[in-house]
Amino acid sequence: MALVAQKELDEKVKKSLKFATIEGGMYSVMSGLIDNFINPFAIALGAGNFAIGLIRALPPLLVAIAQPFGLRLSGFFDSRKRYIRTVVFIQAIFLLLLLSIPFLFKSNSELMLLIFFSLFSVTTPLVIPAWTSWMADLVPERIRGSYFGNRNMIGGIATFFAILVAGFILSMFDEQIFLGFAIIFILGTIFRMLSFASFSKIYEPPMKYDEKRLNIFAFIREIKNNDFGIFLLYYCSLIFSTSIAGFFFSVYMIRDLGLSYEAFAIIESSLALSALIANKYWGKIIDKFGNKLVLSVCGFLVPFVPLLWLTTKNPIFLLFFEIFSGFAWAGMNLAIFNYVLGYGSLKNKT
Repeated sequence: MALVAQKELDEKVKKSLKFATIEGGMYSVMSGLIDNFINPFAIALGAGNFAIGLIRALPPLLVAIAQPFGLRLSGFFDSRKRYIRTVVFIQAIFLLLLLSIPFLFKSNSELMLLIFFSLFSVTTPLVIPAWTSWMADLVPERIRGSYFGNRNMIGGIATFFAILVAGFILSMFDEQIFLGFAIIFILGTIFRMLSFASFSKIYEPPMKYDEKRLNIFAFIREIKNNDFGIFLLYYCSLIFSTSIAGFFFSVYMIRDLGLSYEAFAIIESSLALSALIANKYWGKIIDKFGNKLVLSVCGFLVPFVPLLWLTTKNPIFLLFFEIFSGFAWAGMNLAIFNYVLGYGSLKNKT
């Protein structure tokens, strides 16, 4: 009986891993359609550089503030699955609010974009702790590198085609650009709802560890005295430094270089294409040599990305710079995620 029960559980886990990969693909389509075209949307609304900087800077700040509250909010639900599906559904609604800006809020479009995009952005970190805990319980440790490498590869394929499709849509509706953006946001909403549906097919194992609430103030006081705290300081400094230029690459391409939406989409999609190819190999390297090696190598490569953009205005070279960026960031993001997942397996995962 025990063997039969274990076999059934293994089959349930195997099926769930497939649906978790599908969910990642659906999310990646939504992300490719929305995250990569928020700056072009802001430019079309007439936003200046300061407004665009604020639109891209405020949401991450709110994200940092919101994530500890995600831990507490999840405690009001009887399962991680129900909590995540609720937040994902709300996020889909916020996408429809973004769609309405050029039609209902013409006079204060920059302000409404800041508000609605912040609301949209803040919902993702609300689910990250619960989702990470769920995946840590579901995905066997021995295959995490390869599994998430393959999952990220599927997500990269989805992002690649989503960016190309969005660029094609905007080029088709160049004379009615906000109709083109409306179509993109509607598609983003549809794929987020498909992500919402996919979660219902994923098995949620019982919690393996006692749930303990994180005392954020105690953690900050001790941040220099533990490995994970030092890792967070490194990660925050990396994101801060790369974001100074990173959010303005799209503005530079569209506003300063005058690239078409098709050219912009091709350059942006090259990053996704590079990442999806690299993810599989980074995953194997992580499984064999560990996260630290990949973090060290990619941590050395990533800072060169903005420096490369200083050397030329040629779109062909910019495309190759994005390929390099996708390669470096694929390894960085996968190693960071696996490190956090591994840490969660040793500590509290919620």
